[in-house]
Amino acid sequence: AQCPFKGFAQVVLLAREPEEQKELPDAREEGNLGHTALAAAFLATKAEWPRRPRDRRGLLARGLAAADAALSGSPGHAPLRTIVRLRVRESVRAVLERAIEEEDWDFSLAEQAFGDGRPWPAFSVGGGEAAAGVWLRGSIDRVDRAHDGSAVRVIDYKRSKSTVRSASSSLGETALQVPIYAAVAARQLDVRATGLYLPTQPRDLALEARGRKSPEDSVADLTRSDAAGPSLIERRVLAIATAARA
Repeated sequence: AQCPFKGFAQVVLLAREPEEQKELPDAREEGNLGHTALAAAFLATKAEWPRRPRDRRGLLARGLAAADAALSGSPGHAPLRTIVRLRVRESVRAVLERAIEEEDWDFSLAEQAFGDGRPWPAFSVGGGEAAAGVWLRGSIDRVDRAHDGSAVRVIDYKRSKSTVRSASSSLGETALQVPIYAAVAARQLDVRATGLYLPTQPRDLALEARGRKSPEDSVADLTRSDAAGPSLIERRVLAIATAARA
């Protein structure tokens, strides 16, 4: 939007500005560390999740060992950066423990990318006409499968419960990420889908309510397609794109 060349450089050339390594990682860097460590922990234990009963101790040990290996590769050895890595590790532990408790769901995919020649194709909305259609690319933090195989669930990690609650309260209006990701997963895996935003701070995660009428129900409603036409989230995407183009 600022400059055609900036758009070309970032989207086509995939150019990125170098990131300065500060004594204390900023929120973005800490978030990236968390995503990397969580993906490593879940991928290292992928074979364990469908088993019942789950080996809680073994899952935590193997998952945290993989997270430690991923975090050890992050640059910087200052004491403050070490503290951040320890904080990220505790977040990984909390998320793993939450996943272990949820026996209706089994981990399936981490950092699943779509579009731009990635494992999944771009998510197309609105048909084949370039003037009317929208093509989206992105990366889904986590995809779980229902233990009975009847559904999938996408999860997007957030650093705090306030961000989660804000996004959950505006699903389908300004918070589009998880519904779009759920629609992507539903199309690729040919099964109904839902999703949620999940805080990664241990204290916030412990306070999150469970078993109530949840944003997962709203996400499922937004992504449901039928013979009458596209899903609600696809209509919302098209409405936003049409307004921007106009």
